[in-house]
Amino acid sequence: MFSIIYQWLTFRIYLPGFEAWLRANAGDLYVGNSADDQFTLWFTSDPGLDIAAAIDAQWNSLTSEGEDAKWTLVAQQQAALAQAKIALLTMDLTTSTVQDRKILMNMPLTSEDLAALLIEYPQT
Repeated sequence: MFSIIYQWLTFRIYLPGFEAWLRANAGDLYVGNSADDQFTLWFTSDPGLDIAAAIDAQWNSLTSEGEDAKWTLVAQQQAALAQAKIALLTMDLTTSTVQDRKILMNMPLTSEDLAALLIEYPQT
């Protein structure tokens, strides 16, 4: 196993987004992370200088404003999803949207579905 260790930044990081970026860019080499007083990325073998440099650039590009915006979006999506579930109590299948039916059948929602829910159930 090979690891890259980072010190935590001074602001809250949206780790699911960073994890998705890692999986997309480091490929099968990336196996996960561990977090305690430092943030450790684990790889099956040495990811190479190019991948390590890309990870460093991505880590260093994180800003508090950008990360806060991601957390705000997640909160808005969760609120819209809660509103959609409440609205399901009063609608039938002829007046429901695709997203409503997916929620009703407990199917996973795509990012496009969540974006549509934010439009249908706007958050203030």
